[in-house]
Amino acid sequence: MALISRQRGFFISVFALASLAATAGQCANFLAQTTAASGTIQTPGVTDNKNVSGAAPVSATSSSSVDSSSDQFARGSSYSSASAEAGAVHAYSSATGETFGVNCCTSGGGSASSTGQFSDLFFLSSSDIAAGTKATITATVYVDGAFLSDQSGVAWSGSEWWRASAYTGDTPFSVSGSRNGSAGGGFSESGASFGAYTITFGAFFGQNNLMQMTVETEAFASAGGPGLNFSSFATDLGDTFAWGGIQKVMVDGTEVTDFSALSADTGFDYRYAYVEPGSGAVPEPATWALMLTGFGLGGTMLRSRRVPRQQIA
Repeated sequence: MALISRQRGFFISVFALASLAATAGQCANFLAQTTAASGTIQTPGVTDNKNVSGAAPVSATSSSSVDSSSDQFARGSSYSSASAEAGAVHAYSSATGETFGVNCCTSGGGSASSTGQFSDLFFLSSSDIAAGTKATITATVYVDGAFLSDQSGVAWSGSEWWRASAYTGDTPFSVSGSRNGSAGGGFSESGASFGAYTITFGAFFGQNNLMQMTVETEAFASAGGPGLNFSSFATDLGDTFAWGGIQKVMVDGTEVTDFSALSADTGFDYRYAYVEPGSGAVPEPATWALMLTGFGLGGTMLRSRRVPRQQIA
């Protein structure tokens, strides 16, 4: 069974950007997309797709599973979820494969992918700065996630992948990471680490400025061959890719301290970091950076290319 190809978040962002630019006065847009597919060599499974968008926070969930009960037992399952709200996007993908066979042709597995995105406009203003003046904004975004997996046996493989990107009108930002594993080759990890990142972009006083954030996750798992084999892979960014607050606003080399950056559509204040509803006070950007320094062991910033998607044998 051919598995799902990776979603192209870049094109999602471009199309959403074009739509937003064409209707600059519209409300904020939210997008949640999920896909889950699974099957076995004997019993192909179905693919479950969800696509939800609107002017309010949205969420979507997909799942798929299949069992083949015989002396050549095989099982595949997959699950994905995504949601988007003002200041944060969330995504989770997981897949499993399990076999108990007496020949090489028993195989089960699945794949899942998810995308969460929001597009918003914030109005930058200051009593000291004339409308139309361009500012350079330094801000924080943070990626809170994990790779989760469990395997056993002598014939299994799988992969996990994520990407977080932000577009602010003139300076795109994107980081991604992946992990691949197999019974014969062990694990390899590449790309960026989870944690806090600093972004710098231009914005104009006295007008609306674009803010768009997207997170994508994928997971693939396959198990097959003689004996008992189990494979489970998951990419968990359900905790979030979120806005971490504005650190500095500069105009012609001078810092502007008296300013506002508020969205009329969502009410989100871009001066401050996103905080999960009901969790209490809003932390400063520096606090987020300190909290997240322990995520990951580092890694290179952008992968030059991604590993091609596999198929269940």
